Amino acid sequence: MGVIENALEGVFEKIGRVVGSRPITTLILSFLFAVACCGGIPLMKSETRPEKQWVPAGSLALEHNEYVSATWPSNANFNLFTATCADVPEEDCNILAPKYIQRFHEINQKIMNLTIDGDYLVETIDKAHKRSTSDPDERRPWAKEYSGDWTFMGKAEDVNGSIEFRGRKCFSFGPFCGKQSILDVFRDDDNVIKNLDEEKIKRAINFWENQEGMCPLSIATAASPCFEDNCQKYNTPMERWLCRKTATEYCTAECPTRTFTYRGEEVTVPIDMDTCGDRGCIQMGSLQMSATPPNQTMLNTDPDATGEAPESAFEFEPSKLKTMVGAIGVDSAGLYAKGRYLSGYYALNKNELYCPSQGLTDPLADEWERYALCYMGVDADPRATPKLDCPEDDLIKFTGLFGRSFGDEFGAAIRGDIAKLSSSYFVIIIYCAIMVGKRDAVHSGVTISIVAVMIVGFVIGSTMGLMGYLGVPNSNLNSNLYFLILGLGVDDAFVLTSEFVRHTTQNPELPISERIALTAKSGGISVLITSATDALAFLVGATTVLPALGWFCTYAGVAIVLCYVFQLTIFLPALALNARRAEANRRDCCCCCTAKPRGIEDVQGCCDLCCTPRMCGDGLLRRGLKFSAEKATTVPGQIG
Repeated sequence: MGVIENALEGVFEKIGRVVGSRPITTLILSFLFAVACCGGIPLMKSETRPEKQWVPAGSLALEHNEYVSATWPSNANFNLFTATCADVPEEDCNILAPKYIQRFHEINQKIMNLTIDGDYLVETIDKAHKRSTSDPDERRPWAKEYSGDWTFMGKAEDVNGSIEFRGRKCFSFGPFCGKQSILDVFRDDDNVIKNLDEEKIKRAINFWENQEGMCPLSIATAASPCFEDNCQKYNTPMERWLCRKTATEYCTAECPTRTFTYRGEEVTVPIDMDTCGDRGCIQMGSLQMSATPPNQTMLNTDPDATGEAPESAFEFEPSKLKTMVGAIGVDSAGLYAKGRYLSGYYALNKNELYCPSQGLTDPLADEWERYALCYMGVDADPRATPKLDCPEDDLIKFTGLFGRSFGDEFGAAIRGDIAKLSSSYFVIIIYCAIMVGKRDAVHSGVTISIVAVMIVGFVIGSTMGLMGYLGVPNSNLNSNLYFLILGLGVDDAFVLTSEFVRHTTQNPELPISERIALTAKSGGISVLITSATDALAFLVGATTVLPALGWFCTYAGVAIVLCYVFQLTIFLPALALNARRAEANRRDCCCCCTAKPRGIEDVQGCCDLCCTPRMCGDGLLRRGLKFSAEKATTVPGQIG
């Protein structure tokens, strides 16, 4: 063991002598090496998919997931939300009161009318990826996918005799957009919702789940034919005719319509939209009925000519009310009458593209969700442009779990950590200056403390670049790397600085290069042992079956090795230059100004003027620790 130790000490002594005698050259070469490593940062690939990060590679679950995704692909992205009262305490909230449903309807209309400018998004992505409109489509796949105006429902257009929706962002269940809320109970009808009262609301929500067929008319109005057995059963031609007769009489009173032919198609419109009390009558107006009861037994929808409508022709399964109203309560008659929360969802069609730096993303969906959340009073990303004004509503308080919500929360947490990290760097610099320096204008140690913290930045940048070259993915877990390297790097700086001060005190006559060589000889071994054990532990951990944890361990292991290398090639040369400055009696952090000659142990105070040696004396911590150790090892009850 002694032979190996002596050999290592000899190697480190030679390294110290080289960097101590040529500090500027060493620093330049180290800087160039770091820059070359950082060149791989643009090549980094980020992995954000949970199944790729936390499911063991080669596991059966991954195979099943790939099979299901390939066999039954789905692009649905369900954006969930809840709402409760904002103007009263939660325990006193009745979210089924008319004012809350009407306000929710207003907000929902804003969301339905929300238009996203896809061309602006394409232009933004072009700038981020340095592309232009002259580039081929394969270099700008987002131009084809996101150009144009986009809304939730899209715009219906007649294309060769069939209806197609342009700019439709919702996920469709057949011809219908995927969405659900309490507004479905009221057919999302402006006039019906505007005229709601407690009785109408109670009538609608209690009848909602009892429907046997989908009635296009309002179920909030007492006169609605939807409550008629003929319109619910709909089993025979006579029931069908009676239902339409009742509906026609109802619509004549509630919302008269007229039907005409436009471009070969029949179009039904209300005579006066402002006074239309039930817009379901527009749909009913397009259905023709004979003036007399039918004299035939077969319905048009009867493929088997049995005289009865098939059971599946009018099947309708309403959403469960408890999935739309939380903490729902009943009145004395056992009828639903109150609730504390509204819940629902908007389903978007994901159209993701892969970006090496961000993983799979759909910027169009992200932007739609950002605006929708803003209408709900939630500013999802305060840094995004254009800036949005998202005041909270005075009646309803929303909580959203959208597709972007986890990313927004994680980003906010990271930004909070960045602020804390910046503060920690500042505190570490002060702590280093106190611990490695003196209370003296020349030997304060501030500059060398800044260098110790700067090395952390070089290590992180170089590690990210090398991993980019090697193709090791980046994950959210790597945000912990900054704190890890900050602690290790500063600890190494303490050891090397302490050794240099010791050799300077013991051998002040030696040239700086020799003292740096001795520092590397004695301190290099100590730093090597701690760095080697830490790096080995992480590199062994890189063999774990959890991909994200393995990537983090790889990053950490390489970062620790680079941290050790930079301590030898950056910190030691900086220590040599700092020693030259101190021996020339130039002030720390202001080397253009000189001070009175003094040795490293000749403390003169922080600024030679406002702080006397007695006030700013050195060795307080050392003396305090010595005193504590003596007392701790003294026989109990004995002093001295």
